[in-house]
Amino acid sequence: MRSQQVLTRHRLSRLGALAAAGCVLAAAAPTSSSAELGTHSPALASAANVGGAVDRLATLATAPTTVATAKNRKLGRILASAHGYTLYMFTRDSHGVSTCSGTCARRWVPLLAGRVAARSGSGLNPRLLGTSTRSNGDRQATYNHHPLYRFSGDTSAGKIAGEGADQFGGHWYAVNVTGKEVKPMTTNPCDPVCSGY
Repeated sequence: MRSQQVLTRHRLSRLGALAAAGCVLAAAAPTSSSAELGTHSPALASAANVGGAVDRLATLATAPTTVATAKNRKLGRILASAHGYTLYMFTRDSHGVSTCSGTCARRWVPLLAGRVAARSGSGLNPRLLGTSTRSNGDRQATYNHHPLYRFSGDTSAGKIAGEGADQFGGHWYAVNVTGKEVKPMTTNPCDPVCSGY
């Protein structure tokens, strides 16, 4: 009987120590950098990696990215972001796959989207909306298999400064509701010097 009591106390003591250790680890994890986690605790580093993956999945599971349209006096009705910025396609892209990365993607910003939806009343065909995977694993919104981009030179909603630009080995055009490129009406494409709406 006495030996059983001693054994029980010993087990409780071990459980208490494990619980305390768990608390210490839990308290330390949020304040440790990823470098520290990788150097000092492989277990915590693994937990941090899992946490990063969960955060990424949570981001992709949020409300879909909205694609809208805007009326332009020169180009007609064209695709725009939810905030009214013109969306462009790149002639070098094919089969829904973006060929714009690095410096190109900083100038022509991909419209990223875990999911994508048409704004109600925009006149867009929901069947033409989709996403494609970029070289870095991000998902990019597409329309009629054209990856969509914003031009960094469009300083405000309604601008079409990127229309007809000849950059990074191809041309950049606004997109109409049928999913076709909208070329400039003049014989000399903007490069890029077009005005807004």
